Amino acid sequence: MAHLLVIDDEILIRDAIEIMLEHDGHTADLAEDGAAGMEMFNQGNFDLVISDIFMPVKNGFEVLSEIKNINSLMNVLILSGGHQDTDLNDSLGKAKILGADEVLSKPFAHTDLSEKVNQLLKLG
Repeated sequence: MAHLLVIDDEILIRDAIEIMLEHDGHTADLAEDGAAGMEMFNQGNFDLVISDIFMPVKNGFEVLSEIKNINSLMNVLILSGGHQDTDLNDSLGKAKILGADEVLSKPFAHTDLSEKVNQLLKLG
């Protein structure tokens, strides 16, 4: 169906998202941080990007801004489980302000991820 880029520094989260997406008929390329994710984005052809916010090297806010500068029509789903110094709702709200097409808080159910992905793929 669709080819997605998943960027998250937590391997268990990345792998779980990949399994969920493959269950729904999609393929996913996986990146362990924002810098690796942007390198993959610049070399690939993706229908949707899913990115965590809090990651080493390059965070999700930076990834989101760079992607939107490169292709303002690319749909981006931002994920976050929060951070020790930041309120989860503030982080997800900031992502929306910066241009995230959708946000999803961790932990999430497969049905929640599927709903957001399907909604964004229909927009694209």
